[in-house]
Amino acid sequence: MEAETCRPVIAPGPDVGCAAAAAGRGAGGRGRVVVLGATGVRGRRIAAVLARDPGVELVLADRDGRRGRDLADMLRARFSPCAPPDELAVARSVAGAAVVVDAAGPFTRRDRGVARASVDAGAHYLDLADERSFVTGVVGLDQAARARGVQVVSGAGVLPAISSAAVLALTADASSVERIEVTLGPGQRSVRGAATVADALWSVGRPLRVWRDGRWTTELGGDDLGSCEFPEPLGTRRVHSRDAPDLELLPAAFAACTVECRVGLEAGLVDRALTRLARLRAPERLAPFARAAAALSTILPGGTRHGGLVVRVVGVDLAGCPLDRRLALVSRHDGPAAACTPALLLIRRLLAAAPATGRAVPCVGLVSWNELIEQLAPLGYSAWRDDGAGWRADHRSAR
Repeated sequence: MEAETCRPVIAPGPDVGCAAAAAGRGAGGRGRVVVLGATGVRGRRIAAVLARDPGVELVLADRDGRRGRDLADMLRARFSPCAPPDELAVARSVAGAAVVVDAAGPFTRRDRGVARASVDAGAHYLDLADERSFVTGVVGLDQAARARGVQVVSGAGVLPAISSAAVLALTADASSVERIEVTLGPGQRSVRGAATVADALWSVGRPLRVWRDGRWTTELGGDDLGSCEFPEPLGTRRVHSRDAPDLELLPAAFAACTVECRVGLEAGLVDRALTRLARLRAPERLAPFARAAAALSTILPGGTRHGGLVVRVVGVDLAGCPLDRRLALVSRHDGPAAACTPALLLIRRLLAAAPATGRAVPCVGLVSWNELIEQLAPLGYSAWRDDGAGWRADHRSAR
């Protein structure tokens, strides 16, 4: 393991969290919204919600012309054929937009052409990426975004949008943060479960740059990090290290000494395979296996559609007393609602009022835990809190 002592790449301070106050654009909540990747799981969900808003002029953009047109007809939206990195098609699709939402993952194989085209068109831009380099690299567009007065936000999905909202809620009265743990628990039979399993397997055997004990270290993706107790019905799962934007962003945003991002899988066979594969230290040999194993996990016995997220913070409160707290979000059903909710909240905000300034930022601290739960509770999600005495329903967060 290699170690490197230095400051995190994004300076901590209120500027990371206060962008929520600046987000917003449009005239009276009205405007054209372009959803790229509209026929995918998350794009389809966002499009369906926006189609019910009479103030939104909805444009669906996708590389699949037949499915895209069928969906546009069903939602009474306009369709625009678009297959990044086709720059002309992207420019045509985003022209005249107030907000562009990019849900066309996976982002590991994508450049920032859509974001740049959106800025050039004077449109706000959001994406649902959770790939580390893609999300953290959005700051490279900050100068252009400021010049055009638009907001460019990357990572408006579960990681880092929801995870950072949980950390903000847990550290409201903290004077210092020693440790942050972000743990995903996908349901292997859910729509997004296979994709989450594939992401976890993609990290296996790869070097991960991790902020631990106040310094950067290089550790192994897929390492066994013990166990995590989720609220019922998920229960306790073995957890393994995985790559995520949180590893880069949360140390600076919350001045934490250690940040871990983990995944707890349902299928025991996949879990055990993940541990053994990590020891091979040959990620290039594992890449073809990742998607196949993820697909296999959806048909292995014992799987459910129950998924969740647990965020734990250890530190010291303002009175000088130790704190060890957890928040959890649990879904008992199939669906991408959680991954889409931060983006939907930001779209409404961007259409409602003009931003004070333009900027390009990762989605850290831009939505609140209470906002998220208010949207997700009616969709079958439950919020839980543990202040040291075990999990209890987090009714306060749902108010």
